[in-house]
Amino acid sequence: MNKPDDLTLEEKADLVIGAEPWISGSVPRLGIRPLRFADGPVGVRCENPESTATDKHNRHASYKATCFPGIALLASSFDRRAAYAVGKQIGTEAAHFGVDVLLGPGINHKRTPIGGRNFEYMSEDPVLTSEIAAAYIQGVQSCGVGCSLKHYFGNNTEFDRYNVDVVIGERALREIYLRSFERIIAKVQPFTVMAAYNRYHGQYCAQSREVLEELLRETLGFEGTVISDWGAVRDRAQALLAGCDLEMGFEYHGSKEKVLQIAGGAEGKEALDRSCARLLRLREQCSGKKGEPVDFEKGYDVALKIALGGMVLLKNEGVLPLRGDFCVIGDAAVTPRIQGEGSSRVESYRVSSPLAELQKLYGNVPFARGYKRNEPYDEQCMREACELAKKSGTALVFLDCDDYSEEESSDRATLALPEKHLRLIDGVSCCCERVVVLLQTGSVTEMPYAEKVQGIVQMYFGGEAAGEAIALLLSGKHNFSGRLAETFPIRYEDNPSYPYYAKEKARLDYAEGIYTGYRYYDTRNIPVRFPFGYGLSYTSFKYSDMTCMVQDGGVVCRVRICNVGDMAGEETAMLFVQKPGEDVPARELVAFEKYALAPGECAEAEFFVDAEDLTVWDETRHARTLREGIYRFAFYDGERKLTETEVGLTHG
Repeated sequence: MNKPDDLTLEEKADLVIGAEPWISGSVPRLGIRPLRFADGPVGVRCENPESTATDKHNRHASYKATCFPGIALLASSFDRRAAYAVGKQIGTEAAHFGVDVLLGPGINHKRTPIGGRNFEYMSEDPVLTSEIAAAYIQGVQSCGVGCSLKHYFGNNTEFDRYNVDVVIGERALREIYLRSFERIIAKVQPFTVMAAYNRYHGQYCAQSREVLEELLRETLGFEGTVISDWGAVRDRAQALLAGCDLEMGFEYHGSKEKVLQIAGGAEGKEALDRSCARLLRLREQCSGKKGEPVDFEKGYDVALKIALGGMVLLKNEGVLPLRGDFCVIGDAAVTPRIQGEGSSRVESYRVSSPLAELQKLYGNVPFARGYKRNEPYDEQCMREACELAKKSGTALVFLDCDDYSEEESSDRATLALPEKHLRLIDGVSCCCERVVVLLQTGSVTEMPYAEKVQGIVQMYFGGEAAGEAIALLLSGKHNFSGRLAETFPIRYEDNPSYPYYAKEKARLDYAEGIYTGYRYYDTRNIPVRFPFGYGLSYTSFKYSDMTCMVQDGGVVCRVRICNVGDMAGEETAMLFVQKPGEDVPARELVAFEKYALAPGECAEAEFFVDAEDLTVWDETRHARTLREGIYRFAFYDGERKLTETEVGLTHG
């Protein structure tokens, strides 16, 4: 393996700066190859340099690859095995395309439901996010392809992301916004971490020694390579001294000259050598076999499994599984919304549509368009939908939002569905006794119509197998098991970040502190439409015999879970804790596991909660503290609290 001392100063400078938009620098003299990057995280978005594609949707002229369900849906599966399977298949496809590092997964905390990239992020809970992301990364990196954990850190919305200074209190930083990064790094050590665009304490993350050296490396224990988000470096010399090993972007004006200039001093030379050593090691880590054949049909099968496990049944007043005659309404039933817009957009290998898949199961299914995507309300479409609904026992209304309503670079203007959709729901509800709304959105929406309809399904962005997945779920050939990884508020204004979001240019104040997401709603007793962890099934589960005891530096909790219904299903056991003190949330997730149970089958679930996951951050001591007192543990299923017990702990 080459060492920094083997390189000339010019070669070192070339190594720490990108050569092309998706290709790093290299040293041909020593056989040090360039690194190839590709966007993720729902599939490999790898640009094809020979492509002549003119399709307006294939803006990046990308190779075709599997389009997996959105990361928000993956988190809603609460399934580590599923996350590993996705990562493994993406890693295989990335290696096939000659990719060394996949840019993902994105794990930024969902602070506000209007975040433009929430479809790319996992959840509003750091334990759930870190567990699912760690399994995903293990899958990718098992193929010799590196992950770039992003966006580190504070890039929780798209508001003024290139300049905004995030103001996060110490406790919120350590308990919420850095916690996912900390847990993932401890579990899997991703090959790279991506430095975000935004500023923290006035300095750009890619140029901040506090962010990269003190917090990331010294405090969180990261051992790998730091790369910049594309164009996040403003001053290459400052970024190098701060610990940003590789500048990536689309232009590199003056970067090499600045590196050469600071390398003349002792501090600059040491920083350059450290970065070169990390980049040389990264090449050794990225050992995936390039160009190996790949089975994209297997990719579709994996995408189908994930979609089946992550779509969430939110309401069901006896209307599902489908019985009797039904009709299908909505543009999204024919051309489904399977992914969000921006750098993560994949040119999908194949796509299944809900209408076509339902027709495979039921024969001829009556259909009306209902609305036209990207166009205003259409009276004729509405009239045709209502006429069809009048003749049907059940109306399935598939809805999405217009193009670019959820995308990178801008936050959403509202949580409301388009007015044409709300009018369509009202119209169909007046014509048909049983209406099911199926939402192909990447994140939270308001649901003022919730009491008017008999069923609601959150499909999220379901990936290329979304159509087949929803047909199997609606028919009852497969059971729903997804659980919400984010709270659905009744209205946007109820969100705890609302009073502070985008109130002044170039600054975001995280004044709600640790009370974000369900931690806020539960503690303040704010009514919500659907809570974190919510999700229905076609069967029923019973919890019993819960016990908790102090053991081996933590707490062991056990519970018996039985499928007491008449259909096989998967149940996610979610263990929450309330810590002692008046300055803590009403509940916090500390463990979860998903169990597949046949009718009458039971599982003995056991969870070990490490003492560190029971600590709070003490801003006086600047350290984690295990408080003395009573810890209240409780299991929740998809609908309610089931059973709870208490454990007393002493200082530790």
